[in-house]
Amino acid sequence: MQSNRTTPSRAAGVGTTISLLLLGILLMLAALYFCVAQLRPTIEADLTSRVTESLNNAGLTNATATVEGQDVTLWGDITDPAIRQQAEKLTANVYGVNRVFIQFNKGSEKDSAGLTATEAAINTSAKPELVLEPPSGGSNASLTTASEDDLSPSTLEIRVKDGVVTAQGIVPDVESIERINTALSGKFGRANVEDDMSTYDGSADPVWLDAAIMLIDQMDNIDNPSLKITQNSALIGGMVSSETMGTQKSAMAERLLGPYLEVTGDFTLSTNDNQLPTPQINSGTVTKRPASLKIRSIGGEIQIAGTVSTTQEAETLREGMKTLFDSFSDSLIIDDSIAESDWLDEAIEVTDNVKSINNFSVSINSGQLLLSGETNDRLFGRTLASASAEITGDKLKVVNNFAALESQSIAVSSEELLAQEMIKELNALNTKAIVFNKGETTLTPDAKEVLDQAAAVILRYSEQVIEIAGHTDSTGDAIANLELSKKRAIAVRDYLTIKEVPDNRLRPIGYGETKPVADNETSEGQSANRRIEFNL
Repeated sequence: MQSNRTTPSRAAGVGTTISLLLLGILLMLAALYFCVAQLRPTIEADLTSRVTESLNNAGLTNATATVEGQDVTLWGDITDPAIRQQAEKLTANVYGVNRVFIQFNKGSEKDSAGLTATEAAINTSAKPELVLEPPSGGSNASLTTASEDDLSPSTLEIRVKDGVVTAQGIVPDVESIERINTALSGKFGRANVEDDMSTYDGSADPVWLDAAIMLIDQMDNIDNPSLKITQNSALIGGMVSSETMGTQKSAMAERLLGPYLEVTGDFTLSTNDNQLPTPQINSGTVTKRPASLKIRSIGGEIQIAGTVSTTQEAETLREGMKTLFDSFSDSLIIDDSIAESDWLDEAIEVTDNVKSINNFSVSINSGQLLLSGETNDRLFGRTLASASAEITGDKLKVVNNFAALESQSIAVSSEELLAQEMIKELNALNTKAIVFNKGETTLTPDAKEVLDQAAAVILRYSEQVIEIAGHTDSTGDAIANLELSKKRAIAVRDYLTIKEVPDNRLRPIGYGETKPVADNETSEGQSANRRIEFNL
């Protein structure tokens, strides 16, 4: 008798498996949706609490936050543009915030193009920029109202990563930026400093500037150091080799900045037992980090700072300073992980050689000795540098960073004459064609044609650093215009570097609406004020 038994279909089995998988996925999605729906009130409450805490910690108690999902809307009766901007940026930097919507008063040069900064949502998934916080009021003033002079506190943020330094902030004048850049260049090298600072004449005098510059000198022995100064606080951080080193650096920051700001240290240990290098049988001696030293005069006060290996080295320097000066402030740090120095006597002799210079500075770091100060003329500065090189021999490389006092210069050097001639040629170009549409940083074809000519001029001359000055018209928010002018100057710099102009010769500066050349009450005047200028 023939059997009628059948074999199950393979296709039917596969179909059943796929159906079960799809069903499982749907069930998982449903469960996930249910969990999110159940947790959403908790998430929103937590986000509201953290945003509110961030605003309150900055003194912005007039700002109120409402949260829907991960989107935050800020409300409140706040008219000061600096405070509005600070609230927006503080909120955007709270972990978990997706977008920020502002219901404060609005307005900037971008309004007519529909691109107002405060109306735009901030997508925090993008690469974050350094946080600028230019709130209103002095370091001891209430942040909910402007200071008596309606000035916004100056700000500074310095970050170092893999040897590249980024500096951002708002200060009242170019001189402050120059001092910060000089300090950073002396510590990390001019080619490694990326200047993204801006000037705003509505900023208060940074009373902490001298202390911050001294603290930059103390960034030895910190990997990827950072310094952030806002309205009332300073935060120094980075990676250190030990808790003791972190404590020393925090104490140094407190001693320097404490009279002006509330100081916090936030250091992490750079190594642990699992990260220690594997011993090598024939490894020889361990390479230690070099010592550092800075001796300088500020307003007649002598300051000595740096990090040396032993107490004996510190005493050698102190005894040497006693023979040269009646009094001095001492900020030396002793760290036995630092290599011993063979240039201590030479450093004292060089200091004795240049101590008559106004605001002199002798800075030693990583085998380099940087000389700074104000000399009567460039020739005298070169003479001092040559004498210092003879003193140090092959122990240190001497770098001449002396500045000549123009009011006392007997003659203009050939380099200065060439620099002045270069600026004359640049200003003879049709720089009026380097203009921008409202709220934009994109270069027009006419602007690029002029910049092609400018690149050719710059490349014919010396290594003089050129200031690229960005300007805006006066419509809208002053702070937004300041940032926009800096971005325009950066756009010009980036284009010139494409034309093979070294970026270390180009220094973009934003002046915002502070230096108009035409009437801002007319469209023609506003267009003329949205301009780029070249200066020495």
